[in-house]
Amino acid sequence: MGPIGWKVLIWNLWVLSFVCFSSGFTPVDNYLIDCGSSTNTTVGSRVFLPDNSGSKFLSTPKGVPASTTVSVSSSEDSPLYQTARIFDQLSKYSFPIGQAGRHWIRLYFYPFVSGGYDMKKASFGVSTQSRVLLNSFSVSRDLVKEFSVNVTSDTLDLTFIPSTNSFAFINAIEVVSVPDEL
Repeated sequence: MGPIGWKVLIWNLWVLSFVCFSSGFTPVDNYLIDCGSSTNTTVGSRVFLPDNSGSKFLSTPKGVPASTTVSVSSSEDSPLYQTARIFDQLSKYSFPIGQAGRHWIRLYFYPFVSGGYDMKKASFGVSTQSRVLLNSFSVSRDLVKEFSVNVTSDTLDLTFIPSTNSFAFINAIEVVSVPDEL
């Protein structure tokens, strides 16, 4: 993304933040998931829930939880990069949607080595029911990918699809409804 793209993204995020906070907006749907974790993780004032074996959101094969002690000191989201969930086969998170409409999806990635998996070598796709978000995707450093999607059903599925002879992974997920005015 070039300098203009970054400026547009930052401007849109600033406007979104201003509208949400100045209007007292409380999202109907607000899911914060720390993938691969077994405990809550607090980042700023937000609490990310674990997707451990009892997770009600992880609806298909549970994958492999992974963790590291290496921190990403350049990121305020560093605690989210300490764990990940690895998928050897197609896997899905399903989020109940209380209000149809525009939703913000934020996917956190930080590749590390755990249990024989070198996440820098992962190649995979991520999709919703109606949209491909990432295709043949790989990660070499900490990265957050953000998407705005229109959800028209009562469930939002995020499906992780490993490429042939590879695997998928995710460190954290946010799914948040946004005001209709945006």
